[in-house]
Amino acid sequence: MNDLTNYINSISSISEHEIRLIEAKAIKENILGNTIVLKMNSIHKYIYFLNSGIVKGYQNNDGEIVIQHLIEPKNFFTDYESFHKNISSLENYETINHVELYKISRHDFLFLQEKIPSFSSIINTVYNEALQCKMKRINDFQTLSAKQRYVKLLQEQPNLVQNVPVNDLASYLGIAAPSLSRIRKQIF
Repeated sequence: MNDLTNYINSISSISEHEIRLIEAKAIKENILGNTIVLKMNSIHKYIYFLNSGIVKGYQNNDGEIVIQHLIEPKNFFTDYESFHKNISSLENYETINHVELYKISRHDFLFLQEKIPSFSSIINTVYNEALQCKMKRINDFQTLSAKQRYVKLLQEQPNLVQNVPVNDLASYLGIAAPSLSRIRKQIF
């Protein structure tokens, strides 16, 4: 739980009482690899804080898996639109390996917003970080070659390169797996 409260404290200082409120509402789960945590076409009723492991977020487009998110530890995740608007999600979120996470239900999330004055600004920071990540990915797809995207990922998030299967990395980078293998051979 320390990682969750430390992360929140890094955004905005919260009192011991507020930390206890968050701890009371955050449910710890350990989930095996290759397990769907959030299903497409369902309403996502939880927001998650990933303590350890890696989670992928993806869509299934006519049988082709398109990975849009690779979530590393010490990050929140959910389909934010589904979570806030109470609508069906277009994405699946699946564990790549064993993960430890904390989940907060929509009901408890609203309770925390009401009871902790800075909680809304903390969550806005989390949302803005997620939005900035998406915008950066869009920019990378528009301006960088496949090789440049891989090298950037290797430099900025080596944990993903080391722990995510090649097919998933290739999908995330928007290239075919054989092309990614060729790029990796050129680099090493």
